[in-house]
Amino acid sequence: IPEGIKNWPEKGTYLWVAGTRADPFFYTRKEILEIINKTKRKHINPSNVETGGCANNTIDQMMWATELLKKNDKINHLILTTAAYHTPRCVLTCLQTMNKQSIRRIIISPIPIYHPSGPSLESEEFCGELSRISKYREKGDVASSKLWEEYVKWRSEFINNLNII
Repeated sequence: IPEGIKNWPEKGTYLWVAGTRADPFFYTRKEILEIINKTKRKHINPSNVETGGCANNTIDQMMWATELLKKNDKINHLILTTAAYHTPRCVLTCLQTMNKQSIRRIIISPIPIYHPSGPSLESEEFCGELSRISKYREKGDVASSKLWEEYVKWRSEFINNLNII
């Protein structure tokens, strides 16, 4: 969580933290606000911080996030910050969940967190994530290759039309 907070609020207005059932580093909203206060950032609006409590899995986290998206139609850009090894499945689960909820036209920008003592991209955890993508794709929880391709094409065209790159 502290690594993800480093990207906020410079890269986004809202900070949404979806916990997990097995997260040894689970933080309460109060603890997250304390971490933010230690950064000595000014002009932080605590009402822009949301915590989802415990979630059983990635799909539950994304369902929680899409409910927040539906409540705030001004959001058009979502930054997903998670462990580097988990980033591919997290992004594909987010895209699939938004698609099922008919949430369109949101830019997804992953910011993988690399921790030196955490799992590497050559680790069993990363290989496990890749196999889970296939497994959860069959269940319908992860975006298909076709949906991913359509999304990437739309995102590329959208960003190119902004003339910011």
